[in-house]
Amino acid sequence: MACKTQRAQAAGATAAAERKKRREMARAAAAAASPRAPLADKTSTTSRYEKMEAVGAGAFGVVYRARDRRTGEIVAMKCLNADDFDDGPLGSMFADEVGALEACRGVPCVVQLRDSCRRDPATGEAFIVMEFVGPALRDAARGGRSGGVRRHSEGEARRIARQLLAGAAGMHAAGLMHRDLKPDNVLVDARGGLKICDLGRSRATADGPPYSNPVVARNYRAPELLLGRTDYNAGIDAWAIGCIVAELLAGNLLFYGDSNKEHLSEVLNVLGTNDIREWSRCPDRLPSGCGPTSFLPDLFPSNPELAMAIGRPSLSEAGFEVLSGLLRCNPEKRMTAAHALKHRWFEEA
Repeated sequence: MACKTQRAQAAGATAAAERKKRREMARAAAAAASPRAPLADKTSTTSRYEKMEAVGAGAFGVVYRARDRRTGEIVAMKCLNADDFDDGPLGSMFADEVGALEACRGVPCVVQLRDSCRRDPATGEAFIVMEFVGPALRDAARGGRSGGVRRHSEGEARRIARQLLAGAAGMHAAGLMHRDLKPDNVLVDARGGLKICDLGRSRATADGPPYSNPVVARNYRAPELLLGRTDYNAGIDAWAIGCIVAELLAGNLLFYGDSNKEHLSEVLNVLGTNDIREWSRCPDRLPSGCGPTSFLPDLFPSNPELAMAIGRPSLSEAGFEVLSGLLRCNPEKRMTAAHALKHRWFEEA
């Protein structure tokens, strides 16, 4: 029995090492295939940057609005806590984020890397420097009930959707899944331009499954993730974008649950079970009490007069085709970011 246990442990360690090697090779390949700006100056230290004000904070450390003393450019400088950096999850997340940003050089609607340093020899600090964009979409869109997002017009939602899809499609073409798309991880500049940020949870698709789960904030988590699948693909980003667009149109979250099971019930109560039952990997048992048909058309009626009468946001037929395509419960039938960008909705004024 002990020999079998040791062999199993050795096999597990070998598999983990192989997955790590594949991740590193995938990041390198993705970076090499991406349009590239000049590489960051690897000799940089924190002294190159003048920290002006803190604009964000979290378990990782602090994000500062800073000035590059060499170029005068205003940048965003993410300074990470160095405690247990090399052996802890923070070090891995740092490497993943820098690798993803390198791979996304030149990708539209994704924040651009300026510089990085794993350990400043003078301060021991790790940092990532990116272009400075502006506030998060969550903050820029506030104005709804209870401090939530305000209702956006269809034209506003379309402009935001186009940019989110362009950024996601660019990441997917570079061989990456973002895996944490939400309004907090999208930045808005003074002219309304959007940039996807916080790539620390991204993963190279060349790694191949199994991928980690849970990923993505629950309110934007696709059904396959709620069901615990680890063989998902970039369709989880498309689902998240659909949730964001619906939230902007309605002024509130489309789905909300306190657990994966409760959230899946919320999703299927709105979208019905017919679609997910067509999925080749659909489980035999789904949450009880969910009907077969979708009520999404009732939440986003195409008739403006009807929408006003029932207090719902109006959405054109073309817009609904995109929204419902992104929110397919069956991931095999879900609209991809690249496919959605070609839809006629984006040809409208």
